[in-house]
Amino acid sequence: MPLPEITEEIIRNLSNDSSYWKGMNYYDDGNLKRLWTEVDKYIAHVQGYELYTVMIWQEGEKIKTSCTCPYDFGGICKHTVTTMIAINRGEEVEREEKAFNEIRVMLNNLPGERAKEFLFDLLRKEQKLRDDFRIFAKGEEETDKRVEDYKGEIHKLFGGLREKHHYYHDSYYDREDHSPVDEIINKFIETAEIYSKQKNYKEAIKIHRAIYESCHEALNDERLEDFHDDISYEIEPALKRIAENIGKLEMSLKEKKAYLDYLVESYKADKDWGAEVFEHVFRECIKTPEEAGYILNKTASIPLDPLIKFNLLLIKGDLDEIIAFGEAKSSEQPEITLNLSSIYLKQGLKDKAIETAEKGVSLFDNGDERFPLGFSHRDQKILLRKLLDCLYDREMVPGKVIENILNLLHLEKEIEYYHRLKELLKTDKERADLIIKLEGILKEQPEMLFKIYSIEEDHERLLILARKSLDYDLFHPIVNKIKEKYPDECFELYKKKINKYLENASKRNVYQQASYWLKLMKQIPENAEKFKRYIDHIRMKYKRRHALMDELKDI
Repeated sequence: MPLPEITEEIIRNLSNDSSYWKGMNYYDDGNLKRLWTEVDKYIAHVQGYELYTVMIWQEGEKIKTSCTCPYDFGGICKHTVTTMIAINRGEEVEREEKAFNEIRVMLNNLPGERAKEFLFDLLRKEQKLRDDFRIFAKGEEETDKRVEDYKGEIHKLFGGLREKHHYYHDSYYDREDHSPVDEIINKFIETAEIYSKQKNYKEAIKIHRAIYESCHEALNDERLEDFHDDISYEIEPALKRIAENIGKLEMSLKEKKAYLDYLVESYKADKDWGAEVFEHVFRECIKTPEEAGYILNKTASIPLDPLIKFNLLLIKGDLDEIIAFGEAKSSEQPEITLNLSSIYLKQGLKDKAIETAEKGVSLFDNGDERFPLGFSHRDQKILLRKLLDCLYDREMVPGKVIENILNLLHLEKEIEYYHRLKELLKTDKERADLIIKLEGILKEQPEMLFKIYSIEEDHERLLILARKSLDYDLFHPIVNKIKEKYPDECFELYKKKINKYLENASKRNVYQQASYWLKLMKQIPENAEKFKRYIDHIRMKYKRRHALMDELKDI
């Protein structure tokens, strides 16, 4: 598959107005740090609150994207927009494979002594390279440094923050600045990752332990009160990295016990932080039935979270023990029902598998404060319903099949489920009733309604949806769909939208956005004269807004 072609139109269609203009600002501010290709994918590093990785590729006729940021508000994120703008504008793209292959050929042809001389010259000039080279040369051998030595370095750097004050706008998605705590901790994380790449996992563990313990201790320092939130934020990732590196150690249980004991003690101290953290911790580091048994014995005297215990039992592998515990605890921890149902299915107990999966779905649907439906629970619900979708007999229980697919449509927002529902329904009336039912289910998901109305070519419903979506990005694709049938109505809707937007506008990027909408408005058929009068009206009304007048020149 060739690399996807990225046009301005594609960027606008895939993004919403907010992410588009933020992405444009990111590009202008130089937040794109690296752009390269690997086979048929564009890959980029874009600096936000963290350094995020963007991937862009093509599947069939569709352009697919992913980003490691937490954005989940419809359309592509600003980091992906930044990358697409760079591609569209012809930014230089590294051809990764070709460049690396060329370097490898040159290295292979270079005499060893000349390579050493070149490397020595580089190392003399660059401290960071010297530090990295020392780690590389050490290989898998631990250094003489102790956890306490690394902690001393971190505490010394924290000490420099004690006389400072730190304030920032507390917004998870808009906060793109790095705090001083990030800058301190990230240097240690980078060093630990280099050790880890050299398979020196023990050294990496020491560094992450130092971060974990230092941050815990710093929370008791009143002189660092302004930084407590930032310090607290570092604790959970550090614990996870400890576990991930322990999981990579190739050693006997006897040698590994000290590391596992450390995690058990961490669980005793920090279990109130949330079971999800320690579920990840134990999943990453426990690899064998013997290790699982050791942890279960070690935690026998303390209340272990049911999901963590169930996962340990799965690794331990005693089927009777797994089923007994799963049946006893599934009402308390509905996530258990997914694995329990799969176990029944492997034993040929299909009815029991269905019953267990239905129980899990019911518990999530009727859940209370014990298990609010967060992202992880949503994923569990989807997996349970997908399992039921495979298990249900379409002839024996058509009602359950339809209800289950309706829920999957609601949860996953995939239009393929609508096509499947249409195939299951026999009459036109049933299909018409389905749309009415979906309007109730999807009233908070206008994007899905847009797709459904478009499939049915229901222009009347699309016009109603356009009126309701005037302030949202969905408005533009709806109008594009119906402008041939309702040109006058679409023109007036754009007019209403732009008038409202310009009323209190004062910034250049706002005028750029209004200019873009005017260009879309101009494409509405049978309204050329009205458009000319409307542009003249805007030029007259806002003639003192020179930035706006400048944006209108090309329309």
